[in-house]
Amino acid sequence: MIIQKYTILLIAICGTLTISQTAFGNFNEDFNSASLDPAWSISGEGHTGINDGSYVFSDAKDNDGTELYRKIQIVPSGSFETTLTTTFKKFTSPNTKTAMTWTLNGHNGSVSIIYNSYGKLELRHNDFDGQNGGLATIDNMGISDGSTVTFTLQYNSDNDTLKANYSENGNVVEIYNGKGASDSAFEDFFSLRTTAKLFKFSESPVDQATVLIDEWNMSDSL
Repeated sequence: MIIQKYTILLIAICGTLTISQTAFGNFNEDFNSASLDPAWSISGEGHTGINDGSYVFSDAKDNDGTELYRKIQIVPSGSFETTLTTTFKKFTSPNTKTAMTWTLNGHNGSVSIIYNSYGKLELRHNDFDGQNGGLATIDNMGISDGSTVTFTLQYNSDNDTLKANYSENGNVVEIYNGKGASDSAFEDFFSLRTTAKLFKFSESPVDQATVLIDEWNMSDSL
């Protein structure tokens, strides 16, 4: 009888851990709640917060940046897709001298999409074993203020490759499809945290960027 009770308790604990891990690893956020879900964290001073179904933030020149991020906590071995939909309300006109970075962090490295107010986009892989570098560059995306852009990352664990693209008005543009920096392995670049960051890198002009995050999701199924 005692053994049976301990067995039942162990099954219940394992089931709880599995549910919790899945809940952290897979999310679909549309920012339609009145307040920010406690799964999210913030840093920096430029947070307006949720407004009309979007999360609004900006950044002043203070060397810190403004971040919205979420811990992921998933098993670092599976395939996944994650998307970030943003509206650049005020970014390029005037040129606010700001960069928006979307980063995934894991135990073996990180992958970042960096888009700045000059119109340049970069996809970078930081491998903690030393193979660091740019995977792709688009010199001018041609995105104007008021545009809504969806960035997508798809990782295939079977062949350890990453696909990246962005879409605007239904037009999908491929950013990258391949291996990690210097043809290295990606491994776990995603199991710890996902972060959106604004960083104003010049005091002039004084105008601050305003970016809206409309949707943000992650799924372990491709």
